[in-house]
Amino acid sequence: MEKGVITQDVYNIYNEFSRILKEERLLHNIILKYIQNINYNSIEKFLEELDDLNEDTITYYYRLLDEIEDACDTRCKWSAIREKKQFRLLTDEYRKKLCALIIT
Repeated sequence: MEKGVITQDVYNIYNEFSRILKEERLLHNIILKYIQNINYNSIEKFLEELDDLNEDTITYYYRLLDEIEDACDTRCKWSAIREKKQFRLLTDEYRKKLCALIIT
């Protein structure tokens, strides 16, 4: 592989995606730990929202990662203008919502 193919942009994308996946895994672990304390209908709605967000996130980042992989295959530097995210990222808001579901 040509030196310099892994740019700061590539590194940032990988870190963003990893951070989102870790946060989602954390939320699922919290749900499993407190499943008896959460209203079934509320958690179902929360999980559907999380699933929709996950689908959008996976689609967005996999498209970017495919472009990066193509650049690596052709031994080119990857530099592209990233599309604006048309979805919300997994933020602390979801953790707060989950905490509220557990408490109520």
